[in-house]
Amino acid sequence: MTAQRINPSPGHSARSAIVLGLDPYGFSLLHALTMSGVHAIGYDIDPVRRAQEYGGVRVAPSKADLRPSDTIILSRPVFHGDDTKTLASYVELAASLLSPGCLVIVEAPFNPGGTEAYVLPALSATGVPHELSYVTAPTHDGDIRAQPRVVGAASTHAARRAADLYRRITDAELYTGLTIKEAEACLLAAHAEHDVRSALMTELGMAFDKAGIDITRVMRGARAVFSRDMFATSFEPPRERSYFISRRGDTVHFEDRLLKAAHRVLHAAPSYLIDVLSEALSIHKIPLKRARIAIVGHSEREHGVDGGTAALISMLRKKGASVRTIDPVVRGDQIGKALTGSDAAVVAADHPLLRGADPRVFARSGVAVVLDPKNLMSRTACEDAGITYRGVGRG
Repeated sequence: MTAQRINPSPGHSARSAIVLGLDPYGFSLLHALTMSGVHAIGYDIDPVRRAQEYGGVRVAPSKADLRPSDTIILSRPVFHGDDTKTLASYVELAASLLSPGCLVIVEAPFNPGGTEAYVLPALSATGVPHELSYVTAPTHDGDIRAQPRVVGAASTHAARRAADLYRRITDAELYTGLTIKEAEACLLAAHAEHDVRSALMTELGMAFDKAGIDITRVMRGARAVFSRDMFATSFEPPRERSYFISRRGDTVHFEDRLLKAAHRVLHAAPSYLIDVLSEALSIHKIPLKRARIAIVGHSEREHGVDGGTAALISMLRKKGASVRTIDPVVRGDQIGKALTGSDAAVVAADHPLLRGADPRVFARSGVAVVLDPKNLMSRTACEDAGITYRGVGRG
């Protein structure tokens, strides 16, 4: 197959679909399919997830309530880290629901070759003729209509069917014509590039802090010289797929010395941030072990906190700090109320509400320190509001 951007063909459109795996993204996918006119139903092996309320969608109370469908989607949460036991349960369920001509779409974050190794054998063993496709799931939660995807498939017909289904629920680009293994590798490459770039920025940020150099000014100059959007990310956790491949690189003959080095840098970042935060709190004579800290930009609902933020929260709590999270969807005029009672605010997500946040709102809520690892807020504006500001790499 030749790589190309593909347009939908109504004749291939799915009439029914089963979504297996219901984290917040899985529910969003189920909702989008339902709103597009697909007769969709979701299922999760975790009864707690099945019991969650999500308006406008159907969730099967048990496996017995599922029936064969045009399409079965093994969504993102069916495989997490190295949990092959949970994955096998979902794959066996998908195999039991196969009907002739069914399209099975895999979104699980596999290493290249994972679909062939973990999914294909169980489906083939049924003897039921079916089609198989791999579609990259979004790398972050958000509006799924705005997130591009890569479609890989074992045949042109399967690629067409998968692309037609996703065209119904997304306005973003669909890139198709790849094999399944190539599509799996696309997200690996994107995650690996993210981790290497983030590790570089993390190292530069810590070094520039010691050297008294403002990284935001340096990066503006660097972008001007190289005419590209470079050095945009810092203090981000490793992306799941590149982290997985760094532990299981032998399965795809991938020597990952660079990624392992990047991950060492990224895993050390939370400790550095805690040291910076502790120093800033000491100016106000607030010991870290008694500090009340708000993590702004994340929620602790399941899968709502990324690995780096989760590590930071865990380490702060072990040191005695009281930590709570504030979801990024909080409206600007509610941030102040949510921050009330906090000694420090850690800006944990690159969100428009935080880029435009008024430090005076933080100050009126009693916040004495702002830790801004992503350098989103104005240091001058924070200091004018009486807040001790600490970015990373700001000198």
